[in-house]
Amino acid sequence: MSSPPYHTPSPPPSPSEKPVLTTTVIPLRPMTSSYNSNSSFTAIQSDAPTVNDSSATTHLLPSTEPSVAAEPSSSWTRLTSRWTRVITTLSHLSSTVLSGAMFGLIAYTYATFLQSSQHVINGRTPWPAHPKVWPTLMLLAASLITFLVNGGALIAYCCCFKRADGSWKLTVLQYVVHLGLWLIVSVLYRYEKSAGGDVSDIWGWSCTRETSPLQKEFESVVGFAALCDVQSSSWHLSIVEIVAKVGFAIGTFVVERKKRKGEEKKLVQSLGDATDGLVQSMT
Repeated sequence: MSSPPYHTPSPPPSPSEKPVLTTTVIPLRPMTSSYNSNSSFTAIQSDAPTVNDSSATTHLLPSTEPSVAAEPSSSWTRLTSRWTRVITTLSHLSSTVLSGAMFGLIAYTYATFLQSSQHVINGRTPWPAHPKVWPTLMLLAASLITFLVNGGALIAYCCCFKRADGSWKLTVLQYVVHLGLWLIVSVLYRYEKSAGGDVSDIWGWSCTRETSPLQKEFESVVGFAALCDVQSSSWHLSIVEIVAKVGFAIGTFVVERKKRKGEEKKLVQSLGDATDGLVQSMT
């Protein structure tokens, strides 16, 4: 019988042979307070035992994680965000107060009109035969809508400002719609007071001299002079609302522009620093 085949074992590695080095990529993370925020590189370290060999080196490669230095200055961000919040809050607060005051004045005017129009003395009421009431209702509706919208927005900005201020485009749209609405309402309300010599509007009729003879007859029902002053004050408040909104819109635009310029400057500076570090590591 022939002897079974066998394999000759491989000889052990010679002591002069060098161990094979295997490498892994370990990203550097800011784990301690001594971490350098300007670092944007990853180190290739060896998993093999330490060998006194000049060929075992550590190489630097660009890190895939965002550089900490690329973030805008926290103090600048906090400052601009604080000013944006102050301006936006004051804008909604002023609109809420002014629209609430207008709504109260116009509601009082319309209620007085409805109540006094039921009184008939000497075969007539204290108002024209065909009174024009839609300008008053228009201002009443506009002031109520503005009060509700800005009141809700004020609560949103106070309770969850970050969500409410998520889009500057939405803020610009709100200013445009608000200004456009109140420009139309204010111009129409003032124009209809005496359009073409017609004073059948509640405001125009309250301020005209034609009501002087009627005032004595309906003195216990309605005061035309006081009603004229109330509606004039309402129109003046609408003008104040427009001017205030324009001022707040300009303030918001200036702050947002400075904020974006600061962020762009910091970003360019951070990219420049990262590029310089990459070039130095490759040379």
